[in-house]
Amino acid sequence: MCHYITAILPAHADLQAINAIGKSYGVSFSTLGNEHIERQLQSDQQYLWKESKFCDCGTSFGAFACYQHTHPDTSLKDIKKLRKKGWSEAKIQKWLDNKARSKQKNERSEEWSKKTYEQDARVWIQFLTDLASENICGYLGLLFHWYRGGIESERIDIVQTHETGIDQLNEDAIFHFLEDHIYQINFRNKR
Repeated sequence: MCHYITAILPAHADLQAINAIGKSYGVSFSTLGNEHIERQLQSDQQYLWKESKFCDCGTSFGAFACYQHTHPDTSLKDIKKLRKKGWSEAKIQKWLDNKARSKQKNERSEEWSKKTYEQDARVWIQFLTDLASENICGYLGLLFHWYRGGIESERIDIVQTHETGIDQLNEDAIFHFLEDHIYQINFRNKR
């Protein structure tokens, strides 16, 4: 189906104040009831959905995984196979030209995606930095998951919770987020 981002906050956190800060970043949260997740949280935590008109596919969360694939180059072995199949030199050259154009298009697309991921990560970092400076809550946990069913009924097993300070959060850290892990961003002045 789609990726969605959810959040974990202290139960006492002022959701209205958090959403007021998030408004300028296009980030707002609402309560979400998912019993399977809530059983895995501490009793003094609340589970929230990052409101959105659309899914969170294309998020910077875990974006590094998108760059793990490689583009194999054409080898002489490939060309020999085509010749054995009876392809003419003109047809092979056309195939090579099309393959080169496709590779250039993919590289441009990947460059555009990388810029989009970087921009998204900067928005998250700025939102979290502003939230930390307001001393509204001691932390905010982020979780992203590929949903195959309903957001309130999906059975998600949280793999691990990773804690980091707001000062250690950067684009690279966000790019390396893993699905079904909670990334708890701790703020300096905990309440």
